[in-house]
Amino acid sequence: MRFPISQKNVSIVSWGIYSKWKSNSKELPKIQEFTLEIPIIIDQEWGMIISIDNSKDKELQWEIKHPPLYDEDQKLIGDFKGNYKVLSNEDTFFLGDTFWEPLETMQGEWTCTIRSGKQIIAKKIFKAVLTE
Repeated sequence: MRFPISQKNVSIVSWGIYSKWKSNSKELPKIQEFTLEIPIIIDQEWGMIISIDNSKDKELQWEIKHPPLYDEDQKLIGDFKGNYKVLSNEDTFFLGDTFWEPLETMQGEWTCTIRSGKQIIAKKIFKAVLTE
């Protein structure tokens, strides 16, 4: 049985608006502004970075809960979910997203949660706001 990642081994390093990021890149985005209020701009990168120590090969689960969003067939899009395997004993992980058209639908709370087993080890609630 694998033990979950201990809360004491995780810290939130940064949260807010980031530089553009390519998900296949080993380099994480750079923090541009610490904030929980995110202006809704196309391709605006936002989220949080956590540091994970002494947890190599353990797995965490991530989730982004978002306002009601619909695909092109008007079907409700579920919350975004996935897993991440910790790669080393000193690892970092970015959880975030960008905005896309129609921008009006992006407004509201976006909750980023990272779990290890049933334990929440990191969580931030962002407010997406339209700009003039």
